[in-house]
Amino acid sequence: MGENLYSDADGSYMGMDGKVHTVTAPQKAQYSTFSGWDVYRSQLQLLTLLEPRIAGDFARSLLNQANQNGGEWDRWTHNAGITHVMNGDPTPPSIAAILAFGGKNFDARAAYKSLLQAATVPTAHDLSKEGCPVECVGQRPSLDLWLKLHYIPVGANAWGPAADTLEDATADFALSEHG
Repeated sequence: MGENLYSDADGSYMGMDGKVHTVTAPQKAQYSTFSGWDVYRSQLQLLTLLEPRIAGDFARSLLNQANQNGGEWDRWTHNAGITHVMNGDPTPPSIAAILAFGGKNFDARAAYKSLLQAATVPTAHDLSKEGCPVECVGQRPSLDLWLKLHYIPVGANAWGPAADTLEDATADFALSEHG
């Protein structure tokens, strides 16, 4: 599944909060259906090299979705909805890749601030077992354990503890490079 243009010709789109929003300059379009786990390793880098403005719109689209979703960045958005599919936190390396490869037309400081909050302050969703093991709710399931132990142990709210540990380490590295 790949990203899709989600806003109408006038820039309006249905947000993650169920309300109609309109893109604001410098963003030209809202995108959705981000399979974060699948795209942060190479697709976003290539897209940013070829079309840095569109990649910046991708980053802004992700930030818009998080803002409309109470600050939570979903791992795999689908149109105006969240799926909780996959593991880890793919948005920090996604945003870092867009920045590193030339996507600049978005508020990187706002994205970083939001991502840092999500990586350091557990939410009720992060602590919940709802949807586990395949569709754990929250941006960082078992964030409390990650912050305490620096790994995700067996029995935690996770898809796979080892995989979640590797993904969270990747996300934290991406955050550390921006900060």
